[in-house]
Amino acid sequence: RDKVLVKLTPEQARDIIHQLPKRSPRARYPVRLLFKTIDATSLRIGNMWRLRTPRHYRKGQRHLVITADIDKSRCARPIAVSEELGAELDEVCPEEGLLFPRFEFRRELYKAALAVLGDTYLARHVSPHDFRHSTITHLATMTGDLTAIGHIAGHKNATTTALYVHSSADRAAALLSIRDTNRDTGR
Repeated sequence: RDKVLVKLTPEQARDIIHQLPKRSPRARYPVRLLFKTIDATSLRIGNMWRLRTPRHYRKGQRHLVITADIDKSRCARPIAVSEELGAELDEVCPEEGLLFPRFEFRRELYKAALAVLGDTYLARHVSPHDFRHSTITHLATMTGDLTAIGHIAGHKNATTTALYVHSSADRAAALLSIRDTNRDTGR
């Protein structure tokens, strides 16, 4: 596959996740939950395939424990999960073993992305990494705290995190509007 970054808005990411089947058709793997977790945590797909219970997650626990041995950057950290996501993880959480066994999701992802984006080229190129980019961009829009976002994403350097943040003409215009308002009020 060609490496093409599809810049998903948070709304597009959420809509694609909603379009995904709850479980894969044949093997019954939790497709929607996999992407919901990536979207909520900005974890890499490689991290997802390595999450084990009870080491990285236990039923009732409301955080994932990312250990250095499963992270690309060797960045150990806890990542909080919402009550809703935690309850869904509890439903699929085995007593012991992989939380998300490796499975093929591309067909389901393509169909969901096509339904939302309406473009076969973009839909064909949507990947788990695009959800990671979307989440990091969204967090940066909300807070601007690249150090904290980098901690969640597993980046040791804020400049790496900055590479994930996509620019937007709308956000730039809003920022200039705030600046102009502050100038007018003397702030």
